[in-house]
Amino acid sequence: MNYKSKQHLTEAVTTIALSILYVVFATGKRAPNVSDLESWARTILVFIGAIVVINIAVQIIFHVFFSAAVAVEASKKHEEHLTERIIASSLRHDERDKQINHHAGYIASFIISFGFILSVIFLAFGGKPLISLHISLAGLIFASLAHSIINVIAYERDVANG
Repeated sequence: MNYKSKQHLTEAVTTIALSILYVVFATGKRAPNVSDLESWARTILVFIGAIVVINIAVQIIFHVFFSAAVAVEASKKHEEHLTERIIASSLRHDERDKQINHHAGYIASFIISFGFILSVIFLAFGGKPLISLHISLAGLIFASLAHSIINVIAYERDVANG
């Protein structure tokens, strides 16, 4: 598995773990009152912010460990002079990366749009606003997961065919 596949897989696992924590919180005793939409909206905003910040921190830590692993591997082979080149080539974005990200982004935006439209339809037919908020949140989470998973599949398919 190449660096970019591992990077996106790490992002997906982090998002899943944080989503599970949110579900545990949302169904627990410390969750806001069902009728208090303002508190739920704040909770969801904090959750989205936490996902962003924690994913960035995890990616930084991931990159540090990746760099250290490359350096250790190069020192075992007595090729320390190649360490920077290996890391730089792993981080470089070429036309293939742009195409893969564009495709994944296209599907992710479709999922976000679908989630939003579904939440509006739910409200239009008399659904509860809190459930509508959670439908929109689920659309965002599934879009993020789809983006990561599509990237992993595309990179692995490219490696297998390359």
